[in-house]
Amino acid sequence: MNSTAFIDTSLCDAQQTQWAGVLKSEQILPILGRMDRIGLHSIDIMGPELFQCMVVNLQEDPWLRMSAAASRCQKTPLNAWISGQYLFGQKLLTKKEINDGVAFIAECGVKRLYIYDALNDFKNIEDIIIEARRMNMEVCGTLVYAASPSVNGAYFSALAKNFLQTGATSICLWDPAGSLGSEEQADLIPELRKASQAVPLELKSPCSSGIAERVYLQALELGVNRLHTAVAPLSSGTGMPAMEYFILHHRRQNENITLNEGELSGVSDYFAAIAKAHNYRIGEQLLRDLSALEHQMPVSEVAAIRQIIGVDQPEIDPEKILVEVARIRSDLDAPALAWPIASIMRRQAILNLSDSGRYERMDLDFARLIDRAFSKLPTSIGKKLRKLAQENLKRRTDQDENVAIESETRPVTGVNTTATSLLTEIMCGKNISDTVTANSDISALLDYVDAETPFDQLVGELMKRDWIRSIVISKGDLKFELDNVA
Repeated sequence: MNSTAFIDTSLCDAQQTQWAGVLKSEQILPILGRMDRIGLHSIDIMGPELFQCMVVNLQEDPWLRMSAAASRCQKTPLNAWISGQYLFGQKLLTKKEINDGVAFIAECGVKRLYIYDALNDFKNIEDIIIEARRMNMEVCGTLVYAASPSVNGAYFSALAKNFLQTGATSICLWDPAGSLGSEEQADLIPELRKASQAVPLELKSPCSSGIAERVYLQALELGVNRLHTAVAPLSSGTGMPAMEYFILHHRRQNENITLNEGELSGVSDYFAAIAKAHNYRIGEQLLRDLSALEHQMPVSEVAAIRQIIGVDQPEIDPEKILVEVARIRSDLDAPALAWPIASIMRRQAILNLSDSGRYERMDLDFARLIDRAFSKLPTSIGKKLRKLAQENLKRRTDQDENVAIESETRPVTGVNTTATSLLTEIMCGKNISDTVTANSDISALLDYVDAETPFDQLVGELMKRDWIRSIVISKGDLKFELDNVA
């Protein structure tokens, strides 16, 4: 394990799945300086679901977060994940829009790009890899794993070779549903290791499997070089395994520990304090969810179904949605599921449960998926289902359609419209984008103090206000006073 490198998911997937992506930039940016000193290989800063969450729920500008984060990380590269031709959204983009998006990510200072197609259709992402490499970005070719009789080690090895031939600098096996087990990877990883040749091989699998730590340790023995992990308060549960766990394993094996444990401990304390202050749940070890082997839904989608659907649509049993997703996936010859295709499947499952008959109504994107507008689904899909999809599409008017229009025909709206806000508008909608643009202030993001604890952050922010002459903070027996601040 001497060569093991760690990629941190705490600020992206971990807080997205565990805390529904609620962390604001003002909570993330102050601790980045300390995270930069841990000795991580890289840090995830943005992904499609987090991008959507920031725009829709937090009304923050994701592009500004990436820029401000990059300015604080001088040693550790930042990562962004993109869903192929969707980039960060749920609409197919034109080639120009995709290339612009990749350029914007690079201009923000993000050095590494994880590129995947939700259905592993390589043709959909080949040109994006070439463009990212032209921008001098590292590209991690990302293979979306799913338990399926139609895929095996040879399938993923061929995909990995395609990535490498196109210029990818590393390969990542990503298991969104947490369904990868020891037996499955015992056959898969050695073939991937051989296909990947000398380039680094990464593994990303959430703890919802209940066995992720064991799977990770076995993966290291099989030739994986990099592990996607999180700091302890954001690990386990639906997050990734904790870095602290592997430090302990290093020590037990008398192996070299390359991470700065003092800095890592401080970062963990910071997020633990945030969790306590806002009553966010700390991840706990879960029993293995065997239903994931059937529905294969990413853990973020499962969390959304159980937390949101159960409240907003109490008439629908969240567990029945997952059962219906499994049925739909079986109808489609068991494809891999990642965002946004997983979101499309969830919407169709709800329609199937809401109506008197399955597929009586079709989500527009689902109909396009069946009609092979997005990716090449297996030809074994039933003719009846394809016919239903085609009939559904014929009934739709041009006004209903969401397929991306050529960027030259898209009007530039709003007096403060920038290139990034226009792309955000295309991916997320104009009204939302306008609100985000109105709330954007890069100077404020860059001005957040570096903090090793929430207390440091509080005092640092107070001391920046020249109108404050003294500070008194008291709680119980604790009293803190600071005079002559100005």
